Amino acid sequence: MSQQFPPPPPPPPPGGPAHPSYGGPQHPYDAGGPRWDLGQAFGYGWTKFGENGLQLLLAAAAVLVGGAVIMGVGWLIIAVVLSGSTHCTTYDFGGATSRMCRSTGPGFIVSSLVMVAFYAVAFVYAQVVGAGMVRGVLGVTEGRAFQAAEIFRFADLGPVIATSILVSLIVSIGTALCYVPGLLALYLLSYSLFFVIDKGLSPLDAISASFEFTVKNLGPTLVWFIIDVLIAAVGGAICGVGLLVAIPVILLGTAWTYKVLNREPVAA
Repeated sequence: MSQQFPPPPPPPPPGGPAHPSYGGPQHPYDAGGPRWDLGQAFGYGWTKFGENGLQLLLAAAAVLVGGAVIMGVGWLIIAVVLSGSTHCTTYDFGGATSRMCRSTGPGFIVSSLVMVAFYAVAFVYAQVVGAGMVRGVLGVTEGRAFQAAEIFRFADLGPVIATSILVSLIVSIGTALCYVPGLLALYLLSYSLFFVIDKGLSPLDAISASFEFTVKNLGPTLVWFIIDVLIAAVGGAICGVGLLVAIPVILLGTAWTYKVLNREPVAA
């Protein structure tokens, strides 16, 4: 008696899916290659910083000094231009005098708006110049040495600026809403420039890809983001000088995380 078998499943369509997702596989560890690990992410960043230390220090200094100058100008405008003058009035109450003073400057709201504007400019500057660092650290994951000159090679400048402005606006609005939404937006959109530079996506597509990437890989990306914040806080606590090391280590670890969770090879 012959045995009957069910027909085989139909073959997949030729060419694969028409629109591949940039958020990585549904399960981040369902293919070959290295698994994401916090120790490896930090270790990779620290090791590659040691191999490219001087060039990374120069690039990080350019980011920090430029941002500090922009914020310094903002504070100078508030202190000198917007401070106004102080008008005082003396009241006589039967031999007892009372003096009351008030500022004729634009006040807290205007000063706050000015600082928000300069914060946005500084953020965009850091993103645009930092895009060169992102390009450089992605090159490190592909086996190339980091060169500080990368931050002045403004390839894809239009999409980088547009993405930076959109991210800056979203983060600024979220920050104005009691900080927590801004921190959440910063986390969800933290890979936007990676998708612009590495995949050539448009600003909106890159922002969407970063959102999808972080949500789909929620555990690893959230843990790494928290570690990033802690590393930056420690670096900032060392008179700000520690950020010269913290920024490169963070970016290198983020590039490793981006590559590994997208199931892409990483050069040793």
